[in-house]
Amino acid sequence: MRHKKTTSRRKNTKAASKMKSKKTAFYILAALGVVISIYLTIEHYNNSILVCPTSGIVNCSTVLTSVYSSFYGVPTAVLLLIWFIVAPFALIHRNDNIKFLWSLAGIVGVAYSLTAFTLLDAICIWCSSADILIIVILAMTYFVIKPSGKVHK
Repeated sequence: MRHKKTTSRRKNTKAASKMKSKKTAFYILAALGVVISIYLTIEHYNNSILVCPTSGIVNCSTVLTSVYSSFYGVPTAVLLLIWFIVAPFALIHRNDNIKFLWSLAGIVGVAYSLTAFTLLDAICIWCSSADILIIVILAMTYFVIKPSGKVHK
């Protein structure tokens, strides 16, 4: 009998450890998104030298100074920053409506970004990195972390 309890306890400990590491990865990705968003926001307001190529198809300057760098007067970098700050709270929330709406906001943001890249015939590495982070975070939300905040095995 004691052996079964010990084995069960070990399994629970392993499961808890897995859950913690997957949630930690989720939070690290969101934090990385915050850092990228802050960098892009600073670049938007300061127009300083970007750490990114400025010629050819990869041209952050073209993207970040285009008409698509703002949405109804709000810099898209600020909207991105808000998305990454709120994401850990909204996407692990038990309310499916909140989770759905925040996911939809992320998907619309990525679609907007890809549309801008296509129309401008230019790509921003930093913006693309943020787009990839959004997609990975959303995938983790729906395929790794359960709505209750628990992790799928």
